[in-house]
Amino acid sequence: MYTSDSSLEMKSITKYDGSGNNTDWAKYKPDGSLDWKETYKYDGSGNKTEEARFNSDGYLDYKYIYMYEYDSKVNWTKSIKSEVKSIITKATGITEREIEYYDEFK
Repeated sequence: MYTSDSSLEMKSITKYDGSGNNTDWAKYKPDGSLDWKETYKYDGSGNKTEEARFNSDGYLDYKYIYMYEYDSKVNWTKSIKSEVKSIITKATGITEREIEYYDEFK
C-alpha cells in the first residue's frame, strides 16, 4: 500500500491453503520489518477454528478459538468465538443463524 506521495506505507503478504482458506497474513513496515502476523486454522468444512496474532517479536498478542454447533445437514447454526488468555478461555461472541431448507422436488 502506498501513500498519496507514492511512498510505501505498508506491505502485506497473505498465504492460502489448498482449499483457498487464508492461513497466514503478515503486515510489514515500510523498512521491511515485520509489524505483525496472523495465523488461521480451519476444520474439514472450511470453518475457522483458530485465529492468532503475533507481534514483531513473535509474542502472542491474542488468540481466538471458534466452536460450532451443526444442524442435521451439517451446516453450522451456532458459532462461539472465545478468547484464550493463558489458561483462561472467555467467550467473546456467539453467532446463531437459522437455515430454512426447501425440498428440491415437490
